[in-house]
Amino acid sequence: MFHAPQIATKNLKFNSTAATPRKIRVSTNLLPLLGFEEGMRLAVKRRSALDGFEVIPHPEGSHKVHSRTYKAGRRSNNPLETLVEFGSQSMINRQFPADCERFHLEMKNQRLIFRPIANRSANILQRFKKANPFNTFVGLTGGVDIHCLETLGFNVDVALEYRPHERRDRDDKTEVNLMSCLRNSTPSVVLNEDIYHADLDRLSEILADRPPIGVAHYSIQCDDFSSLKGAADKQQDLDDLNSTIDQFIPMLDQIKIINPAVVIIENVVGFGRSMAGKICETQLRRMGYHVTGMELDARDFGGIQSRKRYYCVASVSPNFKAPVAQPRNSVPIWERIKPLISQCRDITNTQFIKNRSTSNRAAPSITPESTQCPTIIKSNSRGIKDGTYLEVDGRMLMPTDAVIKRLMSIPDDFQTDWMASEQAVEILGQSIDYAMHEALMSSVKEHIETNFGKSTVVNFKKKWAA
Repeated sequence: MFHAPQIATKNLKFNSTAATPRKIRVSTNLLPLLGFEEGMRLAVKRRSALDGFEVIPHPEGSHKVHSRTYKAGRRSNNPLETLVEFGSQSMINRQFPADCERFHLEMKNQRLIFRPIANRSANILQRFKKANPFNTFVGLTGGVDIHCLETLGFNVDVALEYRPHERRDRDDKTEVNLMSCLRNSTPSVVLNEDIYHADLDRLSEILADRPPIGVAHYSIQCDDFSSLKGAADKQQDLDDLNSTIDQFIPMLDQIKIINPAVVIIENVVGFGRSMAGKICETQLRRMGYHVTGMELDARDFGGIQSRKRYYCVASVSPNFKAPVAQPRNSVPIWERIKPLISQCRDITNTQFIKNRSTSNRAAPSITPESTQCPTIIKSNSRGIKDGTYLEVDGRMLMPTDAVIKRLMSIPDDFQTDWMASEQAVEILGQSIDYAMHEALMSSVKEHIETNFGKSTVVNFKKKWAA
């Protein structure tokens, strides 16, 4: 004897043939346990239009329960297998939306309830027939990426930013990155919440009162996928729950609530090559997105630093086209920073500069002859031997945040002079290369215009001035 449950459910895909594009076929051992025996006649009762139908036993019903048989003496994993089918195209088209690909079955004692499962991609596309597809949610940002997005015409409506406390911090820095956003961009809603603890129900409520989000843009933390962080430190952060190796999981939870047409994820190349990156891409595909993962080098897209990044563009419409690489810079970059050199601190005689001579990780110095620069990192101002520094006339100089902006192609009007210099360099060093990001997001913009329609963005929000 098998136990009979009170309720059993299935989530199934329509069968299809050339003659019947959508057919409901359910083959299961559960039907006899819930009162549907082989040969029983069944009656179909329609629910509201596009809301499925119900099935109950009826002696004069139009359908019946079939069974599958196996050779005598053969043991089977399907001892009670029975089958019901519904192939009327007129009924299915009346009771299930045209874009519906799957259905939900709820089985009770002598009652079957078939309901449509919404096609997520089709629903998202439907929302942007009238709404602005450039309305954007930006998660985990210091403001540079938002500045780039707004320059290109994206309307950043919601920003999520919270800088977690780090062991070396002597004071509260949880709002510093957020204030950088508010100094340099104009989001309507700011969420100063740790992504791991953000209230998803409240997020859903906030978004329900706002225009739909067309683009979700995330720069999840990269430390635990970077070669700059040692294995011992990575393990220590895992032990202390300070690791961000799993940050893509709450990001995906938010995406399921936001339901954007396009998702952009930016990180170090190590993330894209890791199992975490592969799981993230696979989950996006399961959610109905067409996923394009790529590794870009800033030098191929108008930048001058050797900054390599993994980008993922996931869209409910296929055929996203990545930006086309351009010839790399071949002229000295010194002229870009020359007017700012006098502001740079002389660090020639510091211990960390002396230690560079014995380090195999020391980045090459930037000289008047350099045509590119090493990747700027967020700890560059802390006196590390593998940082990026300037060298001229035998002297070593610490680049200021103003110099770093120019090396990262960040416009001068992105303001950092209001905050502590170390924090400014941290925000810049972990941000995007502006030229590369502009090239990528220009391709995203073109993809949106092609697939979701052009929408004029008029930004009436005014930036607060100190």
